[in-house]
Amino acid sequence: MIDIDNILAKHKDKLIDNLKTLVSFNSVVSKQEPDAPFGSINKACLLKALEIAKEDYGLEVKNLDSYCGFAQIGHGKDIIGIVTHLDVVPAGNGWTTPPFEATIKNNKIYGRGTSDDKGATVACMLALHIIKKANIPLHKRIRLIMGCAEEVGALDMKYYLQKEKDFTIGFTPDGNFPCVHGEKGHITAVFNVYQTHILDISGGTATNACADKCTIKVVNNSFDKHKLKEFLKERQLTVEIKEQEDGTIIHTTGLGSHASTPELGKNAITFLMHGLKYAQFNDYFVDYYCSHFNLNSDGKLLGMACKDKYGTLTCVNGTIEMKQNNISFSVDIRVPVTFNTEEKITKLLSNQTDKVKIEIINFEKSLYFDPEQPIVNKLLTAYQTVSKDYDSKPLVLGGGTYAKSFHNCIAYGCSFPKENNHIHEADEFVSIDELLLQVKFYIAGILALLDIN
Repeated sequence: MIDIDNILAKHKDKLIDNLKTLVSFNSVVSKQEPDAPFGSINKACLLKALEIAKEDYGLEVKNLDSYCGFAQIGHGKDIIGIVTHLDVVPAGNGWTTPPFEATIKNNKIYGRGTSDDKGATVACMLALHIIKKANIPLHKRIRLIMGCAEEVGALDMKYYLQKEKDFTIGFTPDGNFPCVHGEKGHITAVFNVYQTHILDISGGTATNACADKCTIKVVNNSFDKHKLKEFLKERQLTVEIKEQEDGTIIHTTGLGSHASTPELGKNAITFLMHGLKYAQFNDYFVDYYCSHFNLNSDGKLLGMACKDKYGTLTCVNGTIEMKQNNISFSVDIRVPVTFNTEEKITKLLSNQTDKVKIEIINFEKSLYFDPEQPIVNKLLTAYQTVSKDYDSKPLVLGGGTYAKSFHNCIAYGCSFPKENNHIHEADEFVSIDELLLQVKFYIAGILALLDIN
């Protein structure tokens, strides 16, 4: 019998220190460098994670050319895969603690990646260590795969599958408990608009997040300042307007959120565009934007709105910038699991004009497992055994995970029911108690999957 509570108590400080170490790396995917496909800091974070897995937890490790790496225990032909990621979205604005210096307050660890997904990564390392030390007979390999590019389309897992075979069964602790049996289809597009009177514009920090800020520069006296302030104030956004000799600068602050849950945010870009329209700013770009993107992010104005029993389509503008006097902005679309993603792409592209070109940067089909399939049942039972929560049911989420990269994988953790860890927002955190509890869930999940032939 494994005395997990005693082991967790002994490893608690080390687990927290390991997470602090990984959070200290600003591992946002950046420009490719020699031997660093996703940037030098991203690579350094992977190397440190592999070092921790080997030195602190006694795991066998392998680096796959810094695209990703893995740590494993056990022997056998079959592999139980656990897939986490070390890359993070940009910090963004509004933090009350340093985003890349893990801070402990009220028994919570704050910092970018504490929840998504570095906390789960160290928790899985400890789970493998405990299973190894318990001398449980392993007729399969248990492999913790640590990726470096989950937030930008999972190119790292494409490389993994070129170098290593697909695993037999597995989970990714990058979603929610009890487990996730469906993920929406995902489209990332870029709109390029070739006519505007706007002098400059910038906003957002990530394509898969609701933009929390937007700054625009326009010709002086080209809009009604009172109307703009009125529009944004009524909708609980802040605005600063500064008139200069070469133009008026408008800075709007909204509320960030993950792109899959736009209802939790207030998109600064979208609200500012509609505010300018209301304030009688006469511009082709603003007219096009407002006629194709509404404030509730349902894709209706693009002709894409749809819903099924598992959820509705969401459509979010994540970033915007000026490029050579033209405007380029990203759009993140999550398609309900029972709808065809390719058909939605066709509909999206029909919104092009001679002045607007749309590029599809990335798309993923939806993922769906029947709740009665063994992988769902086993992981749900593992969750229930540890938590004694028999009310929470398997979920379908808008957020996409590495599960889509593999043939027999679903998300299991790391977020707990009714807990908002501010993923992709300011002040992301993980509760220390829940971080330790994650270890128990991952051990139970791994042992459950060992039973599947």
